[in-house]
Amino acid sequence: MKNFKKVFDDFKLSNDVDKFIVTDSKTSILFPKYRETYFKETWKIIERIIKPFGIISRINFNLGVVEVKTTERLKDPYHFIKSRDFFKLISRGISVEQAAKIFNDDVFCEIIKISGLNRNKDAFIRKRKRLIGKKGITVRALEFLTKSYILIQGNTVSCMGTFRGIKEIHKIIIDCMKNIHPVLYIKNLIIKEKLKKDPFMKNISWTEYLPLYSDNFIKFKNDQDDMQFKKKLKQKFLKKSVLSYIEARKKISESIAKIDYLKIIQKYNEL
Repeated sequence: MKNFKKVFDDFKLSNDVDKFIVTDSKTSILFPKYRETYFKETWKIIERIIKPFGIISRINFNLGVVEVKTTERLKDPYHFIKSRDFFKLISRGISVEQAAKIFNDDVFCEIIKISGLNRNKDAFIRKRKRLIGKKGITVRALEFLTKSYILIQGNTVSCMGTFRGIKEIHKIIIDCMKNIHPVLYIKNLIIKEKLKKDPFMKNISWTEYLPLYSDNFIKFKNDQDDMQFKKKLKQKFLKKSVLSYIEARKKISESIAKIDYLKIIQKYNEL
C-alpha cells in the first residue's frame, strides 16, 4: 500500500499514465484440441488485434493453454478483462471477426453452461434442439429481438451483446432447460418492441397487453418433479376410471335385481 500511495501522490493529470499501473497481471485460458488448427491459422490476426491495447499473449499447444499478460503500454485496465473474454469466445467456437467486437464499450459476453441442468441425456438433446429450432429459426429470432449474437455448441451457449439483451437470453436459455418453450418469451419480446414504438405507452403499465401464462410451465425445477407430477395425474385418472366402472356395474346389478323372472317365464309359457 505504501508503494501505491507514493505512485498515487506523484500521479498528475498528464500523459504519464504508465506510472499509475503498479504491477502486471496474468491469466491462462484453456482451449479444446479441435481449436488448435484455427488458432494456428489466425494467430497473426489475433496479435494485431491485441497489440494496440497493450496486451501480450502466448500459446502452448501441448498443454492447450493461452497466457494473457499486460504491458507498460496498457492505459485502460478493463482491456485486460476484455482480452480474457476475447480468448474465451474463440475457444468456444466463435470466429475472430465476431469475437473482436468485445473490445467495444457497449458489448458484453457470457458463456452459459447447460449440461448440469438435465441429468437425462436424451432430454438434454431434445431441449437443446428446441432452443435451436428448425434450421436455427428460434436462435435467429432471439438474436434479432435482443440485438445480440448466440452460438450453441456442445454443453455451452456463448452470447455477445448488450447487458440487457444478455440478461434476457440467460433467462430464456435456463427456462428452456426447465421445460419452458422459448416461443413464449419470443411473443413477449415482439409485443414489447411494438409497445416501445408508441409514444403514448411510455407512462402506462404493459401488464394488460402482455400475455399471461399459467404457473404449470414454471412449476418444474428438474425432470424428477415433472415425472412425479405425471404419475400423480395417471393415478387420479385411474381412480376415476375404476370408480366409474364400479358405479356402472352397481347400476346394472340393481336393474337386474328389480326384474321379476317368474312373470317373464309365465308369459313365455302362455305363448
